[in-house]
Amino acid sequence: MHALALPPASPPQPAPSTVAALADEHQTIERRLARLRALAIALTHAGLSHAVRAQAREALAWFGNTTREHHLVEEREVFPALLDSADPALAAPAQRLLQEHDWLETEWQQLAPALRAAAEGQASFDPQVLRHGVEVFVQLYRDHMAFEETHAYPLAHRQLGGA
Repeated sequence: MHALALPPASPPQPAPSTVAALADEHQTIERRLARLRALAIALTHAGLSHAVRAQAREALAWFGNTTREHHLVEEREVFPALLDSADPALAAPAQRLLQEHDWLETEWQQLAPALRAAAEGQASFDPQVLRHGVEVFVQLYRDHMAFEETHAYPLAHRQLGGA
């Protein structure tokens, strides 16, 4: 008796609920962006109080870990559904978002040293420069999330078998 040859296993596809969960996480990211913005303003007016230093530590930990994980989930579980398509109208949004992930990471890497100094109580940074950098980061992130929610997520949801 001959054994039947099985087709190679396909990598598991995320459920459309993954896209919905990522979209829900945007609400948390938005709140954290508002807190980061408030922190930058506080640093220009209130200096390095204990509370401000604690907020800087919190921002470093959160943006240094949680948003990176959010991006990794998108890149691993959502974007391939678009990138693997032969249709450029599906692949282009994911390519754009991958580029934006790189830009967001670059912007974060520029903010992190000043936030680290603030967290450690060191006034070795210009609060106005930090505040401007935070404004750029916040706007870039908000534009990024808006594009995901209005373009990429709906396309990925359909590609992944959603309604």
